[in-house]
Amino acid sequence: MGSNVFLRWRPRVSVYALSVYFRGLATLIMSGVPVHRALDFMGEATDRELAAATRALVTEIERGESLDIAMLHYPRVFPPLAVHLVSVGLRSGRLDLALDRLSKLLEYQLRLGQKLVAVLVYPLTLLVVTLVISLLIVTVVFPAEMAAYTDLGTDFPWFSKLMLQSVSVLFNPYTAFLAMLLVGGTIVSWNLYAPEARERISCRLHSWLLDLPVLGPILHKAETARVLFTVVTLLEAGATFTSTRIASTATGNLEMRRRFEKFLEGVQGGLKVPEALELYRVFPAIALQMVHVAEAQGNLTYLLKKAAILYEDEVEHSLVTLSQLLEPVAIGIMGVTILCVVVATSLPMLHMVQSL
Repeated sequence: MGSNVFLRWRPRVSVYALSVYFRGLATLIMSGVPVHRALDFMGEATDRELAAATRALVTEIERGESLDIAMLHYPRVFPPLAVHLVSVGLRSGRLDLALDRLSKLLEYQLRLGQKLVAVLVYPLTLLVVTLVISLLIVTVVFPAEMAAYTDLGTDFPWFSKLMLQSVSVLFNPYTAFLAMLLVGGTIVSWNLYAPEARERISCRLHSWLLDLPVLGPILHKAETARVLFTVVTLLEAGATFTSTRIASTATGNLEMRRRFEKFLEGVQGGLKVPEALELYRVFPAIALQMVHVAEAQGNLTYLLKKAAILYEDEVEHSLVTLSQLLEPVAIGIMGVTILCVVVATSLPMLHMVQSL
């Protein structure tokens, strides 16, 4: 293991690469290939980090380590959720099913993340194009025109003066220095904070994101779907409900993670599942109702899966609606920005013509 310590410090492996990797590993084991032989095959994986880690896993397994313990040595390659599911699969004797469900879970997380990104691509592209065009005009064209008008003795209208002063302030070396100083100071201050303080600040920020008027409900539903799918995957793999704390790592929102962990503590303390969910505001109302029904009927896993699918569909619908709203807003911002720049560059010409 010592010769492979450097693997821990490599960049994290992508969700897509992990999904393909675990899908292949599950298929090989389902076909009757022994685990160490299956890992040998997967050691030829296209992702270099995964391939190197897999070869190291084979070595450690041959020394007598179990697969889940060996995976713990490479936290930047194998996330905690993957290690936990492998551990559950080994204990239940169905490692192949656990790996198959893990690959499906990773595929779902990847698909949901791609949907969240796709809805913002077009509006952000418009805004970036607008910014680039505007910067070219105000930093190259506009100053040259203003210099020509100054040589001709033309008096600038107030709007053009405002634009010129704004450009001179924004692109002043002192402004750039102050901006770099501010960013650097923020980064240094953040790293000087104790980990607990950083976590508290991040948790407040993530809580604020969940409370945003339009984006908040979408984020809440998306994170709910991720956690629900993860819980269902763990339960189907053979984990007990109270041992699904690891599912909190499926969400990148620290506030959602905190609520879910508090919820599990409440259940372990004697609260019923619906009561704990409602107390700690883990899931939206529909999920709460479905959990109430599931507890009464004794089919928690099935209804949690249905709730996750429902929220995935709701998130997709909300993202389509949000995209339709953002596109005209982005086009409007683009139009207003370019109009302001064109007006600011044209007014001196009109003023000069009128003064002739």
